[in-house]
Amino acid sequence: MSLQTRFAILLGLLALTMGLILTTALSFGGFLERELVRPFERTTGILRALSNVHQKVSAQAAYLARGGDHSDAGPEASRQARLAGFDELAAQTEGAVMAVRLSPGAPWSVGVSAIAALEIQSREAVNEARRWLETDDPAQGARAVAAYQRLRDLIQSVESRVLADAPTILEYGDDLRRIHRTLIYAGTASSVLFAVLCVILFRRWVITPARELRLATVRIGEGDFAHRVPVRSDDELGKLSGEVNRMAELVDRMQRETIERERLAAIGEIVRRLAHNLRNPLAAIRGLAELTRRSARDNEGIRADQTEIIASVDRFNRWLTDLLEVTSPVNIVPDRVEIGPWIDSVAAGLRPLARMRGVELVVSHGDPTAIGTFDPRHVEHAVVAIVTNAIQASKSGGRVWITTGKTPTEGWELVVRDEGAGIPSDMLEKIFRPYFTTKRDGTGIGLAIAQQVVTGHGGRIRVESSPGQGTSFFIWLPEGPPASHNQAQDNQSAVPSQ
Repeated sequence: MSLQTRFAILLGLLALTMGLILTTALSFGGFLERELVRPFERTTGILRALSNVHQKVSAQAAYLARGGDHSDAGPEASRQARLAGFDELAAQTEGAVMAVRLSPGAPWSVGVSAIAALEIQSREAVNEARRWLETDDPAQGARAVAAYQRLRDLIQSVESRVLADAPTILEYGDDLRRIHRTLIYAGTASSVLFAVLCVILFRRWVITPARELRLATVRIGEGDFAHRVPVRSDDELGKLSGEVNRMAELVDRMQRETIERERLAAIGEIVRRLAHNLRNPLAAIRGLAELTRRSARDNEGIRADQTEIIASVDRFNRWLTDLLEVTSPVNIVPDRVEIGPWIDSVAAGLRPLARMRGVELVVSHGDPTAIGTFDPRHVEHAVVAIVTNAIQASKSGGRVWITTGKTPTEGWELVVRDEGAGIPSDMLEKIFRPYFTTKRDGTGIGLAIAQQVVTGHGGRIRVESSPGQGTSFFIWLPEGPPASHNQAQDNQSAVPSQ
């Protein structure tokens, strides 16, 4: 997963968390308004309406106590005036009682029966008061006073009932405030935890890989090309770490190849000078030995000595030739060759060595009529070097197999397998280096020449070995001539004839 995707998911989670917190805060604010503010407003409105009723009833009672404020007029006129003033006050009281009924939440806070009782008692008090004003009967006046007293008591009872719910509302409000604080603490804690998670992920995704990349660049810049950056993910920084590792590996390989080329170039120059300086004296020695052998009789001991000198000089010349070949580019001259007969002839030249060491040489062909395009002389040198090592590594009574055959892709393969002691794993990467050998009388150039020949053909050579289980060499050569040879042919054909 890429860093862009990871941070997009992280930002999405952050937005989701903040959205949940904000939504919860807004929802709880609306919930508090519904559960606390509006009930408080309803209770305040009901108490205000009840207070208004109480004031109107008190005004009626005070009006009756003053006698209607029209006692100086005639009896009939005074009575009508008192009734008119009282009716006005009664209408206001009726309106105040109606306001109580119409107050929001009154049926739940006051109760339907209490409102009905308030209306009934209000009308009863008004009726008793009107009869008293109409008759001036003291007994009726006492009944009117008692009716108003019951109405005031009822109003106080209703107010007490409404006020009795206030502690419950306050307690409920305290519970809601505790829940609100809990939600705030939870939201704060979740935000802190999310921030900590973001810091941890940022350190894991960015800071740590960037620190390792910086350290790797410093180490590689100092020449430690074996240092590798740990690849912990498949994101951009992980891919960059892999690219840095591949770059370090490429630079390391190029540096080793450059050193190897420079070393081989220096060795080649030394070998060419030595060969040039040694061959002239060797030619003189061989010529003198040849002349001495010709002049000696067959039965003289000096003839055998001179023959040995000539053989030693020829052997030394071959060593010089081998030294020159391993330090010089291989000149590949490909030809179409029948693989079966060719490998049989190569094996025939090696059978005397195999018989001398008591080793059986077994040759098998996947396709005896197969034809390959290669340089038979150079490839023969490579095969002889490998098979000779296999015979020398085998014990008496062992076997060495030479197998040829076509590969599933274009090309053909040659396998040389022995039953020897095998090659230690720490030496497998060194056996193709020039002059590296584990044999007392070895020169270390046979396998180097073999690798040079195979790669010169555009092929591959590899080795598999386990201590005590033998060794197998695999040589793969392409079907056609090497690309370098084709390029040379093209360049040659492109030169115009003189």
